Amino acid sequence: MKSILRLDSVTFFSFLFIALGGIISHLLIFLESPESGMRELHKLSMGLSYDVMNAALLGILCLLCFSFLSNRWKKGLNGTVVFLYLFFVFTDFHYVQQFGTHLPYSSLEYMEVAESFIPTMLQALSGTSIWLLLVLPFCAYLLTLRKIGGTGKKKSAKVISFVLTFFFLFLLGGATGAYPNSYVSKNLNDPLTSSGALYFYWSRHIEADQVYQKPTKALEVVLKSLSGEKSPQPEYQQFPLVRTRSVQTCASPQEQNEIGKSLCGSKKPNVLFILLESFRAAEVGVLGSKVQLTPNFDRWSKKGIFFKNFFANGFQTRHGMVAAYCSLMPNYGPAIMKRYKKNNFHCLPQELKKRGYQTSWAFGSDAAFDDQVNFLPKIGFDLLVDRFDFPSDTETLGWGYSDKALFDKWLDMLDQHKEPFFSSSLTITNHHPFEAPKEYQLFDAKDDTHRYYETIYYTDAMLGEFLEKAQQKKWYKNTLIFIMADTANYQQPQQPYADVEDFIRTRSQIPMLIVGGAVKQGVVVEDYFSQIDLGPTVMDLLGEKFISPWAGVSMLSKNTPAIAFTNRPGNYWAVMSQQGKLFNENDSKDTFKDFTKAALKEEYKQLGKSWIDVTRWLLQEDLYWKK
Repeated sequence: MKSILRLDSVTFFSFLFIALGGIISHLLIFLESPESGMRELHKLSMGLSYDVMNAALLGILCLLCFSFLSNRWKKGLNGTVVFLYLFFVFTDFHYVQQFGTHLPYSSLEYMEVAESFIPTMLQALSGTSIWLLLVLPFCAYLLTLRKIGGTGKKKSAKVISFVLTFFFLFLLGGATGAYPNSYVSKNLNDPLTSSGALYFYWSRHIEADQVYQKPTKALEVVLKSLSGEKSPQPEYQQFPLVRTRSVQTCASPQEQNEIGKSLCGSKKPNVLFILLESFRAAEVGVLGSKVQLTPNFDRWSKKGIFFKNFFANGFQTRHGMVAAYCSLMPNYGPAIMKRYKKNNFHCLPQELKKRGYQTSWAFGSDAAFDDQVNFLPKIGFDLLVDRFDFPSDTETLGWGYSDKALFDKWLDMLDQHKEPFFSSSLTITNHHPFEAPKEYQLFDAKDDTHRYYETIYYTDAMLGEFLEKAQQKKWYKNTLIFIMADTANYQQPQQPYADVEDFIRTRSQIPMLIVGGAVKQGVVVEDYFSQIDLGPTVMDLLGEKFISPWAGVSMLSKNTPAIAFTNRPGNYWAVMSQQGKLFNENDSKDTFKDFTKAALKEEYKQLGKSWIDVTRWLLQEDLYWKK
């Protein structure tokens, strides 16, 4: 009787090691969390429960598929499942370290450019996590398999073992999943609360093709917030956001704020946009960082227009690009540059080309990533330079050619341009795996956070070198250089978050500085702005009316309704100004701070939610711009 009243040992140990992989991952995430206390332990308990539940479900699947095969086949197939799951957990753990959530289903779209991730993969393979999450658990599993036998030759013994194992896993999975699945405040975007497998499966719904109905009320809220007037031209009537923008700030000194007074006056200035990869505000000295990483940015901030409350509209490079170049609010779903590449957009490079500007874009890596190579020419960039335009012996750091190589290449490009020109560069060194030259390795870093500090220090030095060389150029005198980040970053904060505002600032606030020969005086700007405001500001400088579907406002006028927007889908979004700040967590919890008028609370809440709904619908219907 004892020989048959037992569990299927191969399935049981497969379940055990699958659960172990998830548990180790959650414990590592917990140990690296900047928060502590009972709240974090409570989150961890739900994540560990999900790990057991997932293991039980996979165990049942293995049992149903493999239990009546020969012992050799059963062990081999179970071993394959266990290895693949442990490898997934290992990959997911590194994604959490970089982006703050588990690996999403949408990551499958990057399989076609997997070579871009080689530096990150090599760095991950050289760390201790591969031993803790993959090598040691799998080796222990294989040793265990060698020591266990089958369920016997009798069919009755196999059936009884199958039934007992099935009900054991079924009851255990149900029991461990009951509480986290019913907990009404759970947040699947929190890596402690959920599990990698669960998030991967759940997040497919975010990317799924859904049909959105016209958000009539949300559209009314958004349209009310836009500047300009509805265009009377018939061809624009079906495009809700299209407005005729009156840009008279520079012609009306009484309307200019301090930014306008400093920038107005130049005739068709050259305009440069520098997007520094993951160069978040939290590490910038002049914005309060106590780590001495940005001496060059800090020094130049005294010479230009420095923004103390500037935000990235999204959380990835692709979001920062469409916001900065197109004044387009990033969406809560598929990547605009890839999923909506057949849509029509109208962006700043297109407007500047109409006015005689030469346009170009420079990048130290492969522009095929996120379909930049097709999207950027479509929105008006005539010349694209990426890794295939550099000499083969160019210095490589991490994901691409070094920031020094990029800035040197860009300077050579600009020298060949005919004025006026609009050009943008996107750096890459300050991207995981954060590889800095030896002379910039300040910390003998053993972890990603301090390697990140080192590449910020390096990028800042290369920025300073570029600016010093640029001011020696003939074209510098009539040039405005907008320096910002593409996004912030999800590395650990320098100290525990004080509150939700501190959390969102750390993860979304970016530095913003305008320098160049066309800047008349230094200005410190307290007002809140974000990347969508860049395009309208540049056009306001030119003083010509234009028609666009842009979401932002010009930053030059003292009558500007200065409001900053940011979002991380499903995790948080915020609407902020000097009149008050609304922070929304998990699309459910609202935190209001410093409101001067109570009525603004509901107004900001409706505005933040409305932009999300309107953006989804406009992308679905391709209603930003005419064909």
